[in-house]
Amino acid sequence: MVSNDFLLELGSEEIPTSFIKPALDFLEQQIAEGLRAAGLGHGEIRQFGTPRRLAILIKSVRSSGATRQREAVGPPLRIARDAEGNWAPAALKFAEGLGISVDLLKTVQTSKGEYVGAEVIEKGQLAEEILPGLLNKLVHGIPFKKSMRWGDVEQSYPRPLHWIVALWGSEVIPVTFADVQSSRDTFGHRFLSPGRISLSAPSEWEPALKKNHVIPSIEERKALLRQKLELAARGNDAHLLVDDALEEQVVQLVELPCPVVGTFDVRHLDLPPEVLIQEMKGHQRYFSLVDRQGTLLPRFIAVSNTPVRDEELSVRGYQRVLRARLADGRFFFDQDRKSKLVECVPKLSKVVFQQKLGTYAEKIARISQLSEHLTEQAAPSKNILENVRRAALLCKADLVTGMVGEFPELQGVMGREYARASGEPEDVAVALDEHYWPRFSGDRTPQSDVGALIGLADRFDTLCGIFGIGKAPTGAADPFGLRRACLSIIHISLAKGYRF
Repeated sequence: MVSNDFLLELGSEEIPTSFIKPALDFLEQQIAEGLRAAGLGHGEIRQFGTPRRLAILIKSVRSSGATRQREAVGPPLRIARDAEGNWAPAALKFAEGLGISVDLLKTVQTSKGEYVGAEVIEKGQLAEEILPGLLNKLVHGIPFKKSMRWGDVEQSYPRPLHWIVALWGSEVIPVTFADVQSSRDTFGHRFLSPGRISLSAPSEWEPALKKNHVIPSIEERKALLRQKLELAARGNDAHLLVDDALEEQVVQLVELPCPVVGTFDVRHLDLPPEVLIQEMKGHQRYFSLVDRQGTLLPRFIAVSNTPVRDEELSVRGYQRVLRARLADGRFFFDQDRKSKLVECVPKLSKVVFQQKLGTYAEKIARISQLSEHLTEQAAPSKNILENVRRAALLCKADLVTGMVGEFPELQGVMGREYARASGEPEDVAVALDEHYWPRFSGDRTPQSDVGALIGLADRFDTLCGIFGIGKAPTGAADPFGLRRACLSIIHISLAKGYRF
């Protein structure tokens, strides 16, 4: 039986990074299920994705589905034979519908009694007959979070679609989406190789793109990105501050990663390192650099999609944008420190935690009671109750600061820094950050008892409150992170050896 490689590529304007992997997973799963249902055998399935393209490549898709034998069941035997035992019209019509002779009919015993049946051999459909319907349904059904329309087309896609490649061997499979019809033509890098590339077979696709300055494999592009980042860091006598989440994001922003190293004013190093890292990462997608001791350096790596002739000019542009961001960060930091952290607490009475559960001021009151109770049970002899009370009062105060308003990811971190600046005990300051730990799966747990007990009280309050108002998580949604809160309680309790 003949088999050919198969390629589907959807080329568009740059789509959001978070859309790429879910769309590829959907395409792979649905194509695999469609081929399996049609009996079309195939080999390895590979995903490819860049900002401008989603692609699935399948090895050795067979030319037709497998021949199948099945048992067809027709009318009840009592109406399929006449009084003389001859086949009645109902049986004759059943055989005619199957395209077989009445001599091949037989009696079949079912749960409902005796029926007329027959063994039927179904020849598999040809790939050319199966693929067009499967692909058209598939392309129109990708569940993007947001889509747009362009021109006067009715269909929607995250960004305007420009080309579709649908090849089974050398044959173009007809697929239509909006005003785009499938062909054998793809395109390379938008700036370095913008011309049309005609393909004779799917096997030419990946080599052709690489030749035209596109690395279509996400895994290969990520490995190349890491290699270039580390090379750039070593070339500047520094070490890369590894950030897997940032790498995952950046690798979906470029088709050809091209890092450049820039600098920022050394005077900004008196800001908390988390602020500098978040400023570079959150808005600009820059990678931070550290020395051998892990201390942040006044340098960064930016990644562009195109190698530039004048790298110095490009770096000045990256530095200029970051300069403004760091100035904003310094402004918020200086403004927030003009008042003591405890002065922020009354403002929490105007910040709603949850409509039915009240404000953050009310949540703090509950956390205070809970944390005292937990301290009496878990650490009665450690003489930390005063620090627990103070940390409970201040644990959410940084939510109303300018810095956390700009960077919500820094809550806790800024509470720690502003507590230190306000002269709070170090155990209290540290607890304001630690009570958020673990922030994600695999993250560290609080090292101090004060941070651990405040973190437990915070999560117990959230769990009891949200369940109490009937907002339990469902299979599809957990907006308050209750599962994560429950797991965090377990991890903290085990790590600290608490028994309640």
